[in-house]
Amino acid sequence: MFSKTSIRTPKELEKYFTFILQNSESLLYKFNLLFNQLSSNLFQITFTIIIKV
Repeated sequence: MFSKTSIRTPKELEKYFTFILQNSESLLYKFNLLFNQLSSNLFQITFTIIIKV
């Protein structure tokens, strides 16, 4: 998306950071959802194993 050579002026740098900040929020949200999903699945698996044993 962004090449290192494209950032030259403070204005461009500012745009770049705003872009990162705006997207990181949604990325964190997605990651959080994924993590919650994984942990609940892991819990269910562990629970099932404990019951079977």
